Amino acid sequence: MEDNELRQRLAEGAKISKRLEDEVRSATRIWCIVEAFNGRDEEHRSQLRDSIRHFGLGKTANTLIKGLVRDTLSSLLRISDPPGEKEDRQTFCVLANFLEHEDVISALVERALNWQPDWDDQWKQRNAELVRKRVEFIKSLVPKNWTGPVPIDDRLLQFRQQLRPLRNSFLAHAEDYDQVPQPTFNETRSFLKLSSEIEAASSLVFLGSSDDLQDRWDTYLREANEFWDHLIFDDT
Repeated sequence: MEDNELRQRLAEGAKISKRLEDEVRSATRIWCIVEAFNGRDEEHRSQLRDSIRHFGLGKTANTLIKGLVRDTLSSLLRISDPPGEKEDRQTFCVLANFLEHEDVISALVERALNWQPDWDDQWKQRNAELVRKRVEFIKSLVPKNWTGPVPIDDRLLQFRQQLRPLRNSFLAHAEDYDQVPQPTFNETRSFLKLSSEIEAASSLVFLGSSDDLQDRWDTYLREANEFWDHLIFDDT
């Protein structure tokens, strides 16, 4: 691969990784509002549900939650879409195509050796090995295109196949759906978790750093809980 093309791939990979990071952060923040609304258990949000019933806002609250689920799914499906014909599409699959080139991987590993120039060789090699492992993690889950061979780890494929029809239904009937079924709730949470792991891997590989996913989750969930706590009506 020519030097100019290699530099372009690396720059584009960094740009896409940053976009994916922003997208997954947003999806996580949205989904945490759903998680907080449901509460830790049935008792945790009983006051909130009582307040909603008190004001006759059940249908409004239901529409709000469905919109949040729809937006979460739309975001996760969008970032895992195939490359398509548009050159500006920014998805996991585009990065997977970049990682098919050994020149790109070698350049990413070389950069990892220089993340911390003052570190000793042992730590530099650990950084390089970490990049190699994250590259393999991405490639095991994300194909160059979803119409090709099934990935080694087909979890991302399964989530896309299971949840795309629900997202499409939400888009077509935005105000005409019942409660989100529990399996869908659990699958969406798992879809978000896996997408976050892929995003963190791409950020590390192309940007040299990534968020702590547990810290991100804890922060957004705490903020979401605080939001719902302020909406509880107490007439005592």
